[in-house]
Amino acid sequence: VCSAVRKLDSIKSKTINLSHIKIVVFSDEIAKEGVKDYLRAFASSRDFRPNTYVCIAKGDAGKYLKEVKPAQEIFIEKYYDNIMHKVAADKVNEAYLYYLYFNVSEDFSGSLVPLAALNESKDSPPSPDAHPEGDDFEYESTAGEIMRDAKNPAEMLGSAIMKNDKMVGTLGSFKTDLARIICDEYYPRNYSIKYSEKNDFLTIRLIQQESTQIKTKLVNDNAEIVIYVPISIEYVDAGKIENNIEESKKFCDYLENKLNEKSKELIYDSQFVYKADILGLGNSMKRHFRDMKDWEKWNWKDKYFSAQIKVEFDVEYADFEEAN
Repeated sequence: VCSAVRKLDSIKSKTINLSHIKIVVFSDEIAKEGVKDYLRAFASSRDFRPNTYVCIAKGDAGKYLKEVKPAQEIFIEKYYDNIMHKVAADKVNEAYLYYLYFNVSEDFSGSLVPLAALNESKDSPPSPDAHPEGDDFEYESTAGEIMRDAKNPAEMLGSAIMKNDKMVGTLGSFKTDLARIICDEYYPRNYSIKYSEKNDFLTIRLIQQESTQIKTKLVNDNAEIVIYVPISIEYVDAGKIENNIEESKKFCDYLENKLNEKSKELIYDSQFVYKADILGLGNSMKRHFRDMKDWEKWNWKDKYFSAQIKVEFDVEYADFEEAN
């Protein structure tokens, strides 16, 4: 980048700078090799604003940028501003260059970075299995896999899992949302869910009205962590359930069990598949140590895999007092 700017400066009469850049896109190939050196160069340059958006693209990053054809925006920078703002509204810190840079500089950290891709479904349509029976809690597709027909092939869905500065895997749509909910970094949205009691689909809105609580203990030099996640729901389309206290309570219990089971899968994958602390639980464990020297000696990088981690959801109807 710097070499290209210097060459342009020798040709153009006006001074070239990069302060206008909205987004930096890494290819997944580069991300798997490591992005620390690139981030260090961006961080040390005055041209790049610290709140520049960042994402990882499946395949060729250049091709992704070239093929973006927004139908509702005249200016391409407005498109990136709008679509990345929606991602950043979930307070996923790694959507910005400076947050990602500081996070990957840690000795042992996990990050979730927005995942982008081009949808090429005209040549090979995505499998309907990607969205089984339309249940959003089972929807684990990532960018490039959405079943749709649109002029703009660019998509942003799911997240790339970073361990330190290297990409080690991806999270699908709902598990990305689940990680954000557990981390208390979630923007309310609607979900359609197949409810087994009624064998029908209900549409609800998940809301975090209270903050997640993380309780930690050291037991025989190992970490025990319990994460309490209070969630409220609003009914968007739930038929008679929303006017029936007993049925509403059953549905809330069903959601609790569903979210707890999904959380078990997420924690297991985090500890033993991707081996990355994507929920940032190490920050909650630091309070048990007198200083950084003791913390580093304890070595969270190794202790994370033996940590006992449990997530407990508490689901309530947001307007329960209005039910009959």
